[in-house]
Amino acid sequence: MTPTQPTYHPRAVKRAKRTKSPAPPVPDLVETRGAVPAESPQPVPQVETVPVSLPVITVFKAVRRTELGHTFIRLTWEVQGCDAISLLPLPHTYPAAGTLDLPPDEGESFTLEATNEAGTTRLETQVKIPAPRIHYFRADNTTIQLGYPMILEWDVDNATYIGIEGLGEVTGRSFVEVNPLQPGPVKLIARSEAGETVAYVHLELPLPEIQDFYASDDTFTLGQPITLFWEVSNTAQLSLSPEIGDVTGKTFVEIYPDCSTQYVLTATNASGMVTRTVQVILPPPRVLTFEGESAISTEGEPVLLHWQVENATAVTLEPGYGAVPLNGQQRVKPRKTQTLYTLTVEGPSGVVQAGFVITRFPIPLDEELLLEPLIFPDMPQHPDNQHPAGMKSQGENPARNAEAPAPRDIQIDRVQQMNLTEDMLSLSRPSVRTEFKKIVKKLKSLIRK
Repeated sequence: MTPTQPTYHPRAVKRAKRTKSPAPPVPDLVETRGAVPAESPQPVPQVETVPVSLPVITVFKAVRRTELGHTFIRLTWEVQGCDAISLLPLPHTYPAAGTLDLPPDEGESFTLEATNEAGTTRLETQVKIPAPRIHYFRADNTTIQLGYPMILEWDVDNATYIGIEGLGEVTGRSFVEVNPLQPGPVKLIARSEAGETVAYVHLELPLPEIQDFYASDDTFTLGQPITLFWEVSNTAQLSLSPEIGDVTGKTFVEIYPDCSTQYVLTATNASGMVTRTVQVILPPPRVLTFEGESAISTEGEPVLLHWQVENATAVTLEPGYGAVPLNGQQRVKPRKTQTLYTLTVEGPSGVVQAGFVITRFPIPLDEELLLEPLIFPDMPQHPDNQHPAGMKSQGENPARNAEAPAPRDIQIDRVQQMNLTEDMLSLSRPSVRTEFKKIVKKLKSLIRK
């Protein structure tokens, strides 16, 4: 450091220069005849000198700053009345006004020296640590869309630590991508040795939205799957009832309902919940088929019944058999002339019935009576005997009537094969059966004769 030069008060210097010394006394003039009088001397003009002021330091400060994670000391100064200054303990000279960034360990105090003709002005300053400063903290969109990222950005000075509450430290960064789930304020914290500064961004989360919810079909067949589809947004949790449970992250589910059901889709987030419903219907049970291998049963012969149903949970066959498989078959032996077998089909949506009638021929028939033509012993054989269907009665052939023997009390040429029809078998009145028995008995007695 240079020694301090003596300083003078400017006004004192000015007064000293303006003070004049007393004029010498004028000698008495002696008149001399014939002599030329001497001329008076002209006064010398006085030059007035303006004094030079000392340099004036208007700004000088040292601040420890932190920007984007980097810490440094910033010196700022402004001096009037000089062309260059010194910043001690730095070795160089600098302009009369400027800014200089130094490493954080350069020192804790600095002295500015400004010198001109009038002398030197000095000023010392300590390095200050200001409180952190948050210029801004904002989000690219303050409305949360769940499942989509959001950008938070900030500009902070003089902070050795920067963090976001709930997220952690973000020192050295100016933005971060987040996926917030909760509405409300997001807090930015900036700290340094001088203190702490905070700022907030307020986020909004709309209620969940169910854009669509539907079934692959409004009705279904029991035992067959049906698919439910949906489309949602702003949903943190998604559930489907009854019985399905959590379906978060899914867009469809395959189900096997056992009855007509109304399904409820519930979408939830931190702001609340919304629901939407869809109904699938199970139609009443239906008998697809209920048939027998024959509608006629001779006495003692069983008939096979078979059936196929849908949308049923239980099937019964009456009379006499009770619960049977949903789709199956059963041999039945009717005990009456006509028996109505009833298939009762129960399901979650109702009950239906179907019937099948089996007619039982009440009397056993001889095979000869049904299959072979009956020929009396005294009747000539005829080639047509080999073809019972082509035989004719005696009265219809005049040529043979002349050769035939005299008729008995009951003349019967032959008995054609009897084709049983449903009309014959449907005869169920006792009187008809009795008459039929009598006829058969008489025919048998004639055959024996």
